[in-house]
Amino acid sequence: MSRRFMGWKIAPWLSAVLALALMACSDSAGPVTGSSEGELQGVVILDAMAPLPGVTIQLQRPGRTLSTYSDDVGRFAFRALSAGEWNLIVGLPSGYALPAGHSHQRVVQIPEAGLADVNIAVVNGDGFGSFVAQVFADSMFPDGNQFLPVAGVLVQVFNSGETVPVAETRSGDNGLAIIPVPAGEYDIAVVPGNGWEVVPGTEGRLNGLTVASGESRQVEFRIQQTGGGGNPTLGTIAGTALLHDLDPVPGVEAMLARSDFVMVEVTGQGGTFTFTDLQPGDWVLSLIPPQGYVLAADEPNPRTISISETDLYHRVNVSLTTPDGNGSLVVEVGSESPTLQDSLGVRDVTVRVYEGGGNSAIETATTDHGGRATFRLAPGNYDAEIVVPSGYELPSGESPRREGLTITEGHATFALFRLVPS
Repeated sequence: MSRRFMGWKIAPWLSAVLALALMACSDSAGPVTGSSEGELQGVVILDAMAPLPGVTIQLQRPGRTLSTYSDDVGRFAFRALSAGEWNLIVGLPSGYALPAGHSHQRVVQIPEAGLADVNIAVVNGDGFGSFVAQVFADSMFPDGNQFLPVAGVLVQVFNSGETVPVAETRSGDNGLAIIPVPAGEYDIAVVPGNGWEVVPGTEGRLNGLTVASGESRQVEFRIQQTGGGGNPTLGTIAGTALLHDLDPVPGVEAMLARSDFVMVEVTGQGGTFTFTDLQPGDWVLSLIPPQGYVLAADEPNPRTISISETDLYHRVNVSLTTPDGNGSLVVEVGSESPTLQDSLGVRDVTVRVYEGGGNSAIETATTDHGGRATFRLAPGNYDAEIVVPSGYELPSGESPRREGLTITEGHATFALFRLVPS
């Protein structure tokens, strides 16, 4: 989908946030000394203006699959990579797409004892736009020219005039909260935590804002500690419990403890938990999955999280699996639309899964309306193959079979296929 600008300018604070995210990668560029292994790093950017968190990035080569997420300032990184070619695969949250002509899969070259930089451009999906909300503390830096961004503040979106939110998220380390929504008219509000309030004379809820398809609409909120001013000193720990990195898991008990002080939250339908107003220091997070789920083998439990005045916000993605110890293989089949200029899912495509190098299919399914088929598989190496449907063909040189897909316990591996009209 081509990017469309809706007649506004990028706010100065947003330009600064983006510049800092890019500098964080470029500052560390250069040779990696003391090892023959290479590294890869990058930033995911929405509409060339805002770093985007929560994007799945995978690196694959025969017999090995690595996965990570872009963080709150859009950054991602892989360390200790064997030199040579790797397939990089981008998995986007709902509501987003890649620009026209960009593929979800690309080949990257990892240099020996060196660093590869890959920046990923993202746009709003067709029929979707986004709110890009910045939350500031009304406290000046010594130079008196900038406000301090605040992490962990809840931002909610409502259908215009309604009281029940249709979407919500919390601001990240850079104070940004990015919320994708279908095109339409909305209200958006900030919900300060205990000890905080909206700065008098400013708006805590903005009503009747129209978000067009493809638009990233910027809004700003200013909050202060109750009684006015002061640098923020309380922290937040927020997280999401996901089955195989994909599906939210309700009913997970999250317990946060420090000395003789204990707090407990249970995840809802979105799989999220949040602890706010945390004093600086070490906190111990323990998780108890509901019946029928277990934590993935590589999930630390309990884990210690340190809150400090310079590191107040922590996000924790928790991977769960089922007692059988399986992982997931997610096969996505897309086609380039000549009218929407976007990658659209192709439904009812037959997908077959084989043990690595095998000739007899062990699982068969068809893609859903979004072009996705998901398989729960025991850890190991697998191949995936599609049956190209009538009216489509593979791009020149591409195979209908992906080989060497590694499944690990509690995690998802992606295999992407692109079709073109025949």
